[in-house]
Amino acid sequence: MKCKNFVAFLIEKVLILKDTSAMKVCSFLPAATKMIYDMGLQEMLYGITFECPKEALAEKQKVVRYVLEGNTYTSIEIDKIFSASKAQGKSMYYVDDAILQRWQIESGKQYGVNGMEGFGSFVIAQKTAVDDVFDTHYIIGSNNVGTGGFLDLAIGQTLSPVYKAFSAANNGQASTDISQLLPYATTPEQQAALQKMILRASANK
Repeated sequence: MKCKNFVAFLIEKVLILKDTSAMKVCSFLPAATKMIYDMGLQEMLYGITFECPKEALAEKQKVVRYVLEGNTYTSIEIDKIFSASKAQGKSMYYVDDAILQRWQIESGKQYGVNGMEGFGSFVIAQKTAVDDVFDTHYIIGSNNVGTGGFLDLAIGQTLSPVYKAFSAANNGQASTDISQLLPYATTPEQQAALQKMILRASANK
């Protein structure tokens, strides 16, 4: 499926499901940002422009920037900067690629684990986490949408022996508190993974 057709199908699928919680978009126009807020869909808005409404600027990341943004120039200085940009064939506006590059289109096969199945051949997902303990991993596929913790995806295999060891020592029972697993973490990797799990759990209490 071509990228353009995939995105069109994705939008249609999300609207049919009436579930926009996992869909993320960027607005390149202040008027479009205002429309999104007026419709109450701001939760799906990931990035905006530097000229968007104040409410959006206070909550969202700016992905469309302006070279004069945040600076005070005289009219003569502005004219010089504009003339130089024009002579070099450069725009006064630019997109913050570092923010947008968090996302990518990739194969959906790798997400057929940990209960996250049926996403389709391709998905849109974040490349990496900003915070590997607390970040949520959004997966948007042609057949389904879903979320999961970056931490769960990263340490699932590392902690699998720990879960099995606890279960074997406790008549097949699962742990009711993450700290109960600590005596069964026998490698530095397992111990580090458990500490991250405990940190996340403590923040959610």
